[in-house]
Parts: sequence; structure tokens; C-alpha cells
Amino acid sequence: MEAGLNNLVIDSVLLDKTTARWCHAAGEPFLTHDTWDLVVFEDIYVQGFGIPTHPFLRGLLQYYQIALCHLNPNSILHITIFINLCKAFLGISPHFNLFHHLFCLKTFSSKGSPKVVGGVYLQLRDGMVK
Repeated sequence: MEAGLNNLVIDSVLLDKTTARWCHAAGEPFLTHDTWDLVVFEDIYVQGFGIPTHPFLRGLLQYYQIALCHLNPNSILHITIFINLCKAFLGISPHFNLFHHLFCLKTFSSKGSPKVVGGVYLQLRDGMVK
């Protein structure tokens, strides 16, 4: 609710409503792909997520045609670790082909269309060390 989001502003976790143009999603029947809105859970901000996101993450979301809310928190963590691995240890920009070689996207939905929050997750490809 809006009161909770205002508390995040007071705690300096989230920018004010005028600057960030945020709004709460309470009462929405479902989250759509038809808007330019970014749907993010409050807990993700509390854990340190911020906007703007890394271009690699935005590219993955566009490639898979999903929104951030469709990924579960562990999948977001995997992507973050991959970005850090590429930049800090390999000294390269995150590379989609390397990511695609290591991970694949799986859905929880029987029809293959992520309609629910957390409806998709990343999984190591067969043959990768777990």
C-alpha cells in the first residue's frame, strides 16, 4: 500500500513519488506487459535493488519477453552474480551467449506463458556443474 511505500521514502530506500513516479499495485487484477511500468516488490528494494537496472538485465527481460516480477528472487540473484562474475573476474561486459550457454529459462506454467508472479526461473543447463 502507499503508506508502506512512503515509509521506504522516509528510510531513504526509495525516491519520493514525484521524482520516481511510483504507484502501488494493490487491487490490480494482474500485471500486464502492455505498459511501460516496472513492477517491483517492496522486499526487493529493501534488499538493495535500485533503478535503473543494468542494461544486461533489461536485455534479458526483453529477449525472454517477461517482466521483472516474473522472475523469482533467486533468478534475479543469479543474473546479478553473472554480471558481477563477468565484470569483476573475467574483465568483460556481461555476454548474452555465455549466459545462454550456462542458463535456460523454465516456466511454472503448463502453457509456457508466465502469467503469475514468479512464474519463471533460471536453471543451469544440463551438463553444467551445480
